[in-house]
Amino acid sequence: MFSLRVDDNTHGVFRRRRGGGPFDRRPFVQTIVHLDLKGAPPILSVYTWLFPLLRKLGVHGVLIEYEDMFPYSGPLNSIAEMNDIEVIPLVQTFGHMEFILKHPPFAGLRERPLEVGVAYFFVDFQQHVFLAC
Repeated sequence: MFSLRVDDNTHGVFRRRRGGGPFDRRPFVQTIVHLDLKGAPPILSVYTWLFPLLRKLGVHGVLIEYEDMFPYSGPLNSIAEMNDIEVIPLVQTFGHMEFILKHPPFAGLRERPLEVGVAYFFVDFQQHVFLAC
């Protein structure tokens, strides 16, 4: 099986290894680490020792979750590239749409009238929210 990797410095097509069985030391085709930057993201220099460590552990990429800001730019990509690690940005969108349910105009979209964290996730809900924005 082959996979196409696309980024600024396209490495092209590379062969993916097959997933193994229960006794395989590396049973997954790719290993991705999730970094949650909400709250207090580490300073950039942390990645100069973290990415080489992750590479030694066999990690292929990092999924970096953030909210309304991304505190890094070019240098992070350079550090990742030197360690052959793919950076995957993650911004919660649909998963955090429930925050609007606490506002009176959207109270009718709650699954339970007194609970602000549960919504009917139907097409009507999505259309109502996006049209209101």
